[in-house]
Amino acid sequence: MIDAARRLGVTSDLTDGPSIALGASGVSLLEMTGAYAAFANRGNGVWPYGIAQILDSQGNVLYKRGGSGPGQVVGAHAASEMLDMMQAVVLSGTGRAAALDRPVAGKTGTSGDYRDAWFIGFTAELTNRRMGRQ
Repeated sequence: MIDAARRLGVTSDLTDGPSIALGASGVSLLEMTGAYAAFANRGNGVWPYGIAQILDSQGNVLYKRGGSGPGQVVGAHAASEMLDMMQAVVLSGTGRAAALDRPVAGKTGTSGDYRDAWFIGFTAELTNRRMGRQ
């Protein structure tokens, strides 16, 4: 599990053991965003970002983001299967409240002692890729 998480871009400290599959280790929202984007991108990893470029007052580029990702990090078939499962979460599972008028994929969860409930997901518009099988 840790090796798979690393391929998907997770760099947080992860506790090895059976509970890792249930999310026992903390991972940042940015890391999860990048990891989930690989499923929407047919297995191609991405490096998520918040700033594309910075300009000075004269319009000169001070910073421009470069690079798109590490390439294929998950097999296309495995990514498609994961995408199907994540779409089922919204269509008929615990994420039904996140349904929109277009395909949505995601996962729900709870924190320790059921203190917090969460949903993290995506649509094709947010990943610039078409969701679903081709």
